[in-house]
Amino acid sequence: LIPSRSDVRLEIEVGGGSFTDGKMVVVSVPNLFFDRTEEEVYIALRALVGHECQHVNSTSFSAYRKSIDRMCEHFTRKFKDQVRSSMYFREYIISMSRAFCNGVEDGRIENILVSKWRGYEKYLKFLNGTVWKETSVSGDEVRDFQMSIVSVSVTGLLPQGFDLYKGKRLEVIMNELIPQIKKAIQARTSEECFKICEQMMIGCE
Repeated sequence: LIPSRSDVRLEIEVGGGSFTDGKMVVVSVPNLFFDRTEEEVYIALRALVGHECQHVNSTSFSAYRKSIDRMCEHFTRKFKDQVRSSMYFREYIISMSRAFCNGVEDGRIENILVSKWRGYEKYLKFLNGTVWKETSVSGDEVRDFQMSIVSVSVTGLLPQGFDLYKGKRLEVIMNELIPQIKKAIQARTSEECFKICEQMMIGCE
């Protein structure tokens, strides 16, 4: 899955998160698959390995870090009083920046993965579809906002239970963001994708 390199390590774990830093791919069996069949666990792992390997192939980690830094600088400058008064404000900005950049980039690299490895579409549909069916909004608006960004990026659907926000600000924001998310996941490069993410986040001020 990473034809240009042979130095990337793979680790399989249970019950944690899946991620990569470009040097190592860590894939973990999600909690919601603990009671599934061996075949279903295998399919989920195939999807996760493919997803993380495609990040190694297609995501610019330096561009990702620069984008996060730019958004932190923008919001720190704009809301300098809140930054001074709250030690958590910068952490909040970083968390939201990552939700935009990583969540939307997930959709972009999965598009690339299924175009290069056509058998992978069924694995991703199974994993993403299962996660969509088994999770729903919680009423925590910030968490649900972040979940919505990822959900739209990888499935094209808002999360289960999103009707909770019908007529509310979050529904208005997501309706405005969906066309931009669709544009970002079709970007040719992660740099282009991240620039659109920056525009989206600044537009949500």
